Amino acid sequence: MHYLALQITVFLLTAVISGIAIGWWIKGMLMKIQLEDSKNQNVSDHRNLIDAREQYLTLQAKYKQAQQQIDKYSAHYNSNTYGKYLETRKSLEQARAEQQRLRTE
Repeated sequence: MHYLALQITVFLLTAVISGIAIGWWIKGMLMKIQLEDSKNQNVSDHRNLIDAREQYLTLQAKYKQAQQQIDKYSAHYNSNTYGKYLETRKSLEQARAEQQRLRTE
């Protein structure tokens, strides 16, 4: 009788220890997979950030240029330059809207 109880105890301990070891191994594998996914996402986000910064700097330069042109046309306003003024104003508003969109992303 004691021999049967000892066999059952050994079998159950072996099963429990094996289950814990397998669970620990699976958890480690899942964490490695999740870590790789996080690294890939981080690299992708970093590339997107660099692209957004470049676009922001380009738009900021366009905005400053358009603002200078508006200031120039405003200082020397006449009917001949009004069309250029409107075009510059329109491009300025577009640059401003794009810049605002980039800031909110």
